[in-house]
Amino acid sequence: MDNLALFSELKMVFEKLGVEVSEQKLESEAGRAQSALARVYQRDCLYLDKTLALEEKIKVMIQALKRFDLSSVYLSPYLRAKVETQNEKEG
Repeated sequence: MDNLALFSELKMVFEKLGVEVSEQKLESEAGRAQSALARVYQRDCLYLDKTLALEEKIKVMIQALKRFDLSSVYLSPYLRAKVETQNEKEG
């Protein structure tokens, strides 16, 4: 699976989870802000810095998925393997 297809699938997964995905130039008063999952007005939002490479956005998204119960959400076998591999590396 290429990165563009994986990114599209990840966006759909977050949509199913009720998480808004927003790509924008992230800056703060102290400099550059990081892409992250945040809760804003009782809604989960995933903010991605649009200047990041697609591969980096995918890493952020997979990292953010760890906070959710994915047992009832369909993930392609490729994506599920990526998520599980990431969890094993960190767990």
